[in-house]
Amino acid sequence: NIDNVDENLSNKILDNEINVDKIKNANASRDLISVNASTISSNTSTFMFSVKEDKNMQSLCYHDNYVYVGFALEDNNNGLIIKYDMSGKEIARSETLPLEHCSSMVFNNDNNKLYITNGGGNPTKIFVVNPSNFTIEQTYNFGSLGKSSLITLYNNNIILHTGENDASVKSFYKINSNNSHELLFTI
Repeated sequence: NIDNVDENLSNKILDNEINVDKIKNANASRDLISVNASTISSNTSTFMFSVKEDKNMQSLCYHDNYVYVGFALEDNNNGLIIKYDMSGKEIARSETLPLEHCSSMVFNNDNNKLYITNGGGNPTKIFVVNPSNFTIEQTYNFGSLGKSSLITLYNNNIILHTGENDASVKSFYKINSNNSHELLFTI
């Protein structure tokens, strides 16, 4: 949480780095920041690029020197994915896709696909998207597990987070290769 960063860092400026004031700046809220172990220990980060798209940015992931950014569109039933190179140049953009809130995204190296959760107040779905043409190849319905979904990969396993809403108890599931699931824990 940027608001909890020690105030003495707000005046520290290093070459090619962003200080806390810039990160707190509303105009910088769409900046992508590169973070690694050395920058975490010094509470500084290297500026990568600003996302120029003015839509509701919800998710992003990185693969093979590209950043994929997911946006929820005004109706919250559709989404948009934009692929950027590491300088911030737009490489490709999807058509409007029925991704709902497009709340989280990961790149699965095992099959070279994007996995995107719908999130928001919608019953949980995972969309498998081909990043070369942005087509939805599969949709998995996990609505019985809750709403407000997020996704990540850990040791080649899909980990799914769900809850009834943003303030409810959260459940974390491992999604198995046959799309069955097992509850890992709740918070």
